[in-house]
Amino acid sequence: MRQSVLISSYADCCDPARSVYPIAAGLTADPPVTGTVRRRRIRSRAASLAALCTCLLSAGNACAESEVALYGEIDTGVTYANPVAGEGGRGRRWSVSSSNVAGNFVGLRGSEDLGGGASAIFTIEQGIDSSNGQAVEGQPMFVGLSHPVWGTLTLGLQYDAINDFLAPLTLTGSDGGTYFAHPFDADNANASVLSSHSVKWASADWDGFRVGGQYSIDPERSDRSTWSIGAGYGAGALSLGAAYAQYADVAFSDLPEAGIAGIGSAGAPFPPVRVMSSQPAGSDSASVADAARVARRVYGAGLNYSLGPATFGAVYTHVRYDSVNLAPGVRAALDNYEVNARYDATPAVRLAAGFTHSSGTLRVAGQSQRAAWNQIGVHANYAMSRRTDLYAEGLHQRTMSGAPLAFVNGIGASGTDQMSVLAMGVRHRF
Repeated sequence: MRQSVLISSYADCCDPARSVYPIAAGLTADPPVTGTVRRRRIRSRAASLAALCTCLLSAGNACAESEVALYGEIDTGVTYANPVAGEGGRGRRWSVSSSNVAGNFVGLRGSEDLGGGASAIFTIEQGIDSSNGQAVEGQPMFVGLSHPVWGTLTLGLQYDAINDFLAPLTLTGSDGGTYFAHPFDADNANASVLSSHSVKWASADWDGFRVGGQYSIDPERSDRSTWSIGAGYGAGALSLGAAYAQYADVAFSDLPEAGIAGIGSAGAPFPPVRVMSSQPAGSDSASVADAARVARRVYGAGLNYSLGPATFGAVYTHVRYDSVNLAPGVRAALDNYEVNARYDATPAVRLAAGFTHSSGTLRVAGQSQRAAWNQIGVHANYAMSRRTDLYAEGLHQRTMSGAPLAFVNGIGASGTDQMSVLAMGVRHRF
């Protein structure tokens, strides 16, 4: 759960002597680092954040019922992957990695009481790669209205129904994180894609039952819409979720699957380069595929059930790709079947494990070609405090039925039919 620090006034936020959370005092002072470039970067970010804080909170002082909270999460660790494809061939890779389990970000969240139970709300988050200090995309930013009876209506860059209702039942959307995503994160359970220019509605909680939906339109082409709907139920030991999402057509080369196809196009069935251009098997159609656009549809359902300190889960997702502009009628599909378990060994120690079988199918001119991936992973978490924990996890993926390459989310292609990943790190929430 994300923690937050309440900032009640401009003085509390921006006066170093009175700072509840020392935004200005903590960042403008020279940190114990070397290098003038790094110091300038820290000071620049501090000034920007302080200025944003000033604008938001000075407006908030006009109403006694306004609140703004600063919160965030930092997850950094060491990852070992073997084998990994690269310019030097296949080999091992050691790296200091960011966002292994959870996304790294800093956020501001605010609300204002409008009376009658209604409130105005906003969320602004900025992603960070903690291994190199660079800003990254992929965090929500929206504003809207909320009511305890009528639900919440928001506009901006937001998560879709897959993330809201289905992902929490998977390991990638809960304990396991990035590496536990289904192949290519094709079903978006790890939130690889957020919906921009979107309008979203989420219902209130009706005795454990919730529904919601999101709709967005490409500002350059109104016929490229992305939308999703979902529903969930949680009461006692049982949690249920289901969702459907339809994503606007995107360039084939922008999909992670394109990396697989580019390495082994002659035998890569999901989706091979030749699918998007209707070229015969074995042909070199990479240049044509670069111009191809594909539409994606995802639906799925899942459940979690708790028995004492243990929770067991099962999730199914289906992903379908349709070629939009080059080969109408050619389709590729991927079915993911996941079973998982979590166990609270002690109040501080939590264990998790999961297995996913993914089956891909390509249909061209009445003929079909299949591929499959098996993935197993384990995760252990130790809570040092309410906000800080240590984690270690391991994952192994192996392909079968003609799939040429293993592909682990967050790592990439292996260059062979299997890959193993080990990671350990520390996560802090504030």
